[in-house]
Amino acid sequence: YIKEIFKNGRRDIVMEYRRILPTGKVRWVQDIVKFLVNPENDHLSVALISRDIDERKREEQALHKAAEFDEMTGILNRASITKKITTFLGTEGMDSSHHLLMIDIDNFKKLNDTKGHQEGDKLLTNLAQTIKMCFRNTDLVGRVGGDEFFVFMKHCPHRNIVERKAAALMDAVDEICSPFKDLGVCASVGISNYPADGIALSE
Repeated sequence: YIKEIFKNGRRDIVMEYRRILPTGKVRWVQDIVKFLVNPENDHLSVALISRDIDERKREEQALHKAAEFDEMTGILNRASITKKITTFLGTEGMDSSHHLLMIDIDNFKKLNDTKGHQEGDKLLTNLAQTIKMCFRNTDLVGRVGGDEFFVFMKHCPHRNIVERKAAALMDAVDEICSPFKDLGVCASVGISNYPADGIALSE
């Protein structure tokens, strides 16, 4: 097998994986397998170089998470959820039925101006986690604006199921917003179907 790899032009193999240490801790490791040929007799040998790359991999993962998720709420950010939905509709989800829910907080600016941004941020964080709990792990949940959220329900052809989900979500959101009813803080939701209502987010 090694000879076949070498004949095909490969001169090294790089592998990165997580290794469980005797202490039980898990660290990222990089193995580099280098092919060495003795010029006198063409004997093929391999040398293995193993490196601890745990710090680098964790930094990469942190950067990836920062680029994909909303820093405050921990759910997908606008660019990430838009990309995921667009990619999904262009591949495996093309021939199925899906629903997009857009949730908007009414009078959110009034909350920030009256109670302060700390209370507003707390509301958004609680709302994001509530939305996630109301839907399946396979559904996509993201923050697409200051007080606007997307939920993309995959493979859900029945409108009545989506409407029941939306109603349950609104009940949960009303509970979160109840301390600020005097400010008129509440939520509204819109629902659209793919492909009946459009085949792209821009439509």
